[in-house]
Amino acid sequence: METLLAQPSVDESKVDLNQMVNKVINHLTESISKKILLGVQSILENHQPKQIVEKTEYLTQQETCNRLKISRSTLFQREKKGLIKRDGFNGRPLYSVKHIEEYLKTTDSSIETYDFDNI
Repeated sequence: METLLAQPSVDESKVDLNQMVNKVINHLTESISKKILLGVQSILENHQPKQIVEKTEYLTQQETCNRLKISRSTLFQREKKGLIKRDGFNGRPLYSVKHIEEYLKTTDSSIETYDFDNI
């Protein structure tokens, strides 16, 4: 006895194919959505806000000498001793106002700021 397998009709095949395509599309959509959501969550968790950079003001060598009431040679000597920090831009010696003010706070005003070079 021959067993006849029922062949699906063309319409049934189209329906099955459409269902399979819809399942694949739904699966891909869910998978992509989950990955995007995880990526966004990761970005939000690891996001570091930008640090607000404080604008640094600088003084020229002459302005620094005037503020400290010292000569250039005294300024140079204090740089060599590491008492005053110099920053240079484009070959110009510049001094941070912040560093100069810190230096002034820590300096004994009696003998340290006296300008022996102009005696």
